[in-house]
Amino acid sequence: MRHLGEIIREYRQRAGLTQAQLAARWPKSERFGGGEGVSWKYIQDIEHGRKRIEDPETLRKVCRLLDIPLWRVGLSDVDPFNGTLLSSLPFRQCMELMELTLREIWLLRKAALLEEARRTLTCLQQVLASFEKEIPPLGDERRFLRLLSDYFCAQGVLAIDARHYEQARLHYQRMYQLASQLNEPALLAHALMNLGVEFDRQGDTQRSLAFLEQARDRSFEAPKAWGVLVHSYLSRAYARAGDARRFQQANDTALRLSSSLATDFLEDADHVYYTVGQILAERSAGYLLIGQPRQTLALRQEISSVLQRERSVRVAFWMPLDWARAYLLLGEVEACVSELRVFTHQAATMGAHALGQAHEVLEMLIENYRDVQVVRDLQEELKDQGIDTRDISHARQRGGPGS
Repeated sequence: MRHLGEIIREYRQRAGLTQAQLAARWPKSERFGGGEGVSWKYIQDIEHGRKRIEDPETLRKVCRLLDIPLWRVGLSDVDPFNGTLLSSLPFRQCMELMELTLREIWLLRKAALLEEARRTLTCLQQVLASFEKEIPPLGDERRFLRLLSDYFCAQGVLAIDARHYEQARLHYQRMYQLASQLNEPALLAHALMNLGVEFDRQGDTQRSLAFLEQARDRSFEAPKAWGVLVHSYLSRAYARAGDARRFQQANDTALRLSSSLATDFLEDADHVYYTVGQILAERSAGYLLIGQPRQTLALRQEISSVLQRERSVRVAFWMPLDWARAYLLLGEVEACVSELRVFTHQAATMGAHALGQAHEVLEMLIENYRDVQVVRDLQEELKDQGIDTRDISHARQRGGPGS
């Protein structure tokens, strides 16, 4: 069994501190006047087990200083023999509640209730932080790591909705680290896919395809729903690269795999939250990327019908943007303005990312058709809503309903 000093050394090294640096910040017991600072020799003796920390409050301060979970040193309110939090719920019941909360976050986002999703995620974040600090996994470490992985995925997705793209990438990197630690195909496919989508957003097509093709390969070892998810995003990346054949092939594969699943709302035991409507939305966006706007418009009735059946509000909110882009490519200005007006009115409920996408289309409209009356009318209308159309170039970012 490891002694306390070994745990302190482990976390000191994680923090990048030398023994002398830790000694300078070491909290002294109130019995010795309090304050900070001991000799480096004292730290050496602690780490080698020659001295012990007798005062529990000093030990708590050391844990705070080095970010050591209290359960690692026996100070958490838990009975490790029966997995019960003292004066609280059993550990496994707490895990179930956290998993249900995470599922609720995904459902809120599917319904385009982003503020509610963020508030719920903040509550979950606080609980998870307490668990990481205070409570040992009690034999369910893999389950807890899976929960953390899904949590970082949700953090990343909601960060994108708020146009915090760098934060999203960092969350996805943390997700990938946890997935690699667990070495589970579904989690690895999901994490690799998220990183690939972010590189696609940055315009780094080569790295995007590298990650997404790795995700596709890992999805072959996972339940079919993961193959649906990965192939859908991969189809968009191929379209971005101008590879029309592979775009069509990947999207067809996603639809074919989805047809063998029980429901349109793809959720298996691993909690894959994806819908057939979203696969069709990726097809719609892909057609625009390869310069086939009429194909996008030809999908309109089918997509609308599927999204209505699935009650996928968030994706339905996004679709007028595709139709606006398609009409713009065809030079049908009035139809473009009509669809863009609908989307912009809805964008406020979907976060800054959606509004940035509306600005991108609006910018192209103004550049090419600034003297057309319906475009001037839309500008005035948006100004009345507090949207300044004179300086919108910074709003341009890649992405769409699948992001």
